[in-house]
Amino acid sequence: MRNILIVAFAVLFLGVVALSASIDWCGNVYPNYGAEINAEVDLNVYFQLYKAGVTDAEGRGEGLSATLFYRNAGEVEWNSVEMVYNVDIGNNDEYAGTVPSDVLTPGVDIEIYCEGLDSTDMTTCQGNDQVGNPATMEEPLVYHPVSPTAIDVVVHFSVNMNWVGAIEPVTVAGSFNGWDMSATVLSDRGDGIYTGSVTIPAGSNRHQEYKYINGGTWEATGNRVFEVDDSGPSDQYLPLDYWENRSTLPVSVVFQVNMTGYTVSDPYIAGSQPPLHWGWDDGWTEDDRIYDDGTHGDITAGDYIYTTVIDFPAGTYRDIEYRYTTDGTDNEPLPPYVNHAFTLDESSDTLRLPVDTFGSLGITVDRTEIPESIELFQNSPNPFNERTEIQFAISRGISSPATLSVYNLKGELVSEIITGISLPGIYHIIWDASDLPSGTYIYKLEGRDFSYSRKMTLLK
Repeated sequence: MRNILIVAFAVLFLGVVALSASIDWCGNVYPNYGAEINAEVDLNVYFQLYKAGVTDAEGRGEGLSATLFYRNAGEVEWNSVEMVYNVDIGNNDEYAGTVPSDVLTPGVDIEIYCEGLDSTDMTTCQGNDQVGNPATMEEPLVYHPVSPTAIDVVVHFSVNMNWVGAIEPVTVAGSFNGWDMSATVLSDRGDGIYTGSVTIPAGSNRHQEYKYINGGTWEATGNRVFEVDDSGPSDQYLPLDYWENRSTLPVSVVFQVNMTGYTVSDPYIAGSQPPLHWGWDDGWTEDDRIYDDGTHGDITAGDYIYTTVIDFPAGTYRDIEYRYTTDGTDNEPLPPYVNHAFTLDESSDTLRLPVDTFGSLGITVDRTEIPESIELFQNSPNPFNERTEIQFAISRGISSPATLSVYNLKGELVSEIITGISLPGIYHIIWDASDLPSGTYIYKLEGRDFSYSRKMTLLK
């Protein structure tokens, strides 16, 4: 949905009035990074420019132009297409360019970027897509050409409107109906959840984006996304959505983190949604502290599993990011700008999250039931493409810490996923094999007195 995400970008630059003769801003490239595109249809790419006193006038800004560059992934040379002025979007000029379908091949990624030119001083500008991913020659956007859908698919939508309060008509609009806000009207099933369906015909793009509209007002969030599933029955039911992805009930969340091996002086939790906050920026309170003393939801004192309970009110954004600290600084060794994350589930008034591992992503421990024996489960999915989940069970009082490792068929170690495992529970680990070639691998759970192994297959 290009026309809704854009005006705010232009407004940011209204104060830059004519201090420079060059382009003040460019971006809002669409489609966004990672989109699946129909390999049998020309790919239309959109790009916006802003120059104070020039693009905010009606029509194409004088002296401005834009070029679309594209190539198949792995190629060296770029192909170029002159983009044409399309429309005014707020104070921006939007340009459109086309990658012909005859260069699109299912399964072969295509890379693109756009460049604006100001002929008054010959300066250029490259920018980002609508959600902030770089769209430059050095870091181009990547799209995934796929075959179009093979059959008609009826897609069923449902959205919980209890937080905002519905103002009918409640509708859904997206790439499947030309972003027509009145085309698909939803009906209340009697509990504040509105439902409806859309038929997506054979030959359509598998990648679809959409938003909900409440009484003529669009959701103030990014586009929602789904992939059309034409592999089975002709009906596809999307998971329940929430208006603007906000919760409708208060939920108490139990956070737990294993800090074994770390020196702990001032342990806190920080996060993106109130009452969580980034305490190393704006100061800590006692409500941010996490405990290993058998209180505040902590099960066992002194086991290095630090715990706290946070009460999130109704209306909280359901996608929550968070991270921990042992000493009041931003010291958890995670990648920059990457945090632990979960989606707020309001099916119960209390949500106990699995135990996080301090400094590790994709490794959690479920301690709701302690296993009676050590067990290694088959990974899922299998075969898999790049990422798969490995689960195993650790019982109480194991004889030595365990290690989970991956080997190739030659017996060579290719990945030591996690070491020093001793905490009892069910472990869930997302393993990323994107840097490995296709093939069969052996994953092993080993300790001094035990060894379990299974096979898994990586297909790219």
